[in-house]
Amino acid sequence: MEQKNQLFILNRRSAMKTYGTLLASLYFGRNLVFASDKVLNGPRSGLVIGNSKYPDSPLTNPANDAIAISKALNLLGFNTTLLMDASLKNLSSTIQKYTDQLNKQKAVGFFYYAGHGVQLGWRNYLVPVDAEIDRVDDIPKKTYELNIMLAALTKAQNPMNIIILDACRDNPFGKKLPIEQKGLSQFDAPSNSLLCYATAPGNVASDGSGTNGLFTENLLREMCNPTAKIEDVMKRVRLNVRLTSKGAQIPWESTSLEDDFFFNSQGVDPQFIDAQVKQALVAFKGSVNQSSKDPSVPYAILSAVEVKPPVIEAQPILSAPSKAVIDVTKKASEEEKDRLFKEELALWEKAVAESSLKLVEDYMQRYPNGSFSQLAQVRLDQLLAMMGEKKVQLIGSIDNPFSKGSASAVGTYSIGDSYSFVIKDLFSGVVQREYTDIVTEITEQNIIFNNGERIIDVLGNELKSKSIRFLTPSQFFPIEFAVGYKWTTRYGWVLGNGYSESEVVMDFVVKARNEFKSSLGTFNTFEVIGTGYAKGGSKFEMKYLIDPSKCAQPLIFETISKRRNGRNGILDKIELVSFNQRKSSSA
Repeated sequence: MEQKNQLFILNRRSAMKTYGTLLASLYFGRNLVFASDKVLNGPRSGLVIGNSKYPDSPLTNPANDAIAISKALNLLGFNTTLLMDASLKNLSSTIQKYTDQLNKQKAVGFFYYAGHGVQLGWRNYLVPVDAEIDRVDDIPKKTYELNIMLAALTKAQNPMNIIILDACRDNPFGKKLPIEQKGLSQFDAPSNSLLCYATAPGNVASDGSGTNGLFTENLLREMCNPTAKIEDVMKRVRLNVRLTSKGAQIPWESTSLEDDFFFNSQGVDPQFIDAQVKQALVAFKGSVNQSSKDPSVPYAILSAVEVKPPVIEAQPILSAPSKAVIDVTKKASEEEKDRLFKEELALWEKAVAESSLKLVEDYMQRYPNGSFSQLAQVRLDQLLAMMGEKKVQLIGSIDNPFSKGSASAVGTYSIGDSYSFVIKDLFSGVVQREYTDIVTEITEQNIIFNNGERIIDVLGNELKSKSIRFLTPSQFFPIEFAVGYKWTTRYGWVLGNGYSESEVVMDFVVKARNEFKSSLGTFNTFEVIGTGYAKGGSKFEMKYLIDPSKCAQPLIFETISKRRNGRNGILDKIELVSFNQRKSSSA
């Protein structure tokens, strides 16, 4: 569906007939595609690798997973190469051809690998089926280092790369060579890419007992959803895998994506894709490339049935819409946004009031990137922990040269902790106020300072203060900080004397992690940027630096608002000048 420089809506009759109101709602409200929206389209290229036939530790599902993913990608518009049971020679040459093709075509790339993988010295290696590993020193020589491909993808400068690694099985070399560190090492995604592991770094996932592995089964279903952006897909996959495995397996991803991307941008019926995938698996089983002497020669998987997939019609309204048309459409869009937000808020408030795991799950399925998604993740963690879940922990280290790491401030407060701040004018630097917050009470949901004078939730978002009253929950802070992580918040608040009530929509991103020195010492801080607007036209910008591994509160928090008339509103810089915190987080 060509969307560049044009304004589109769905053919309502076709959409309602095929997918019902859910699909139709995609193109209303915030998801209505304007000429200014950054929705990435263009050529698509995929490489899918499934390694199963290892002499010492064979696997069952990589073959099925690779076949299924390859078939689904073809139906979603990817020109896909499938490589099965690859030798090191074929693995290296095929990946080289794939990255060269991306460089030439400037296509969206999708790389999927299922099989054994191993980490050594913070580097990740894909294990070919002909790897004869007798000692640790053999690993770099006889396996494929993932860094080689990541460097080639960076050089290709294609618009987007999606890298999926279902390579976290245990025992890659059998009993002859135990590996000290399980799973894969944490890596930050290269520019304009998403890097996803089937389970958290440093952990392993089971091969699975069904036709497909647990991770791939969920990935297949979610990527075929025509209403889901790539971030929605990955968050739903993570939730479903976690719930099904009872916390034993939780997918992990790192992202640096700038644009929105829909796998199923053509609106192909997910049921059609599912049927075609199943037929491909049946046709493939027991007869893969039987005539070839080398089963690892790459080939393109054929369609199981010659049927043209149904496509939701998209019709151009205007190639260059007039200002009047855009204004009218935006007005309708704002009204629809308000209605949808009220529905979302109602579901979240009900989930909180009833302390219901099912309602929290329902919220996260419907709104994976919603205005309360970070709060929902915290609540999910709490409820599952009460039910006995022992969630896997991400294993990282500040010594890892390939990752900035991640950290969370959740659970680091203790009664008696104190934080002293000064509030300065952002431009003049003049101190306007000083205050100290002392933790006097901690509940399941809140941190209470100064006997109720100030209250925050467990993420750090203010619920009560002297100058601000929030009408609906905000999400200035995520459940976990990692470079590239993005989230959205929409909240209502009352400022100052109570006469300035407003509703604000903001997008946040963790831009970087760097060393920061102050009078309090040296910190490894995440830099978080928030941009948005309030009803009435005011623009908001926020920036803060935080090192959750040492301090739960931001070291610096800056806020700028500009009114519609161009005048400045809030120009604050809140600076932490001293703190005493007993517990710290791991980085």
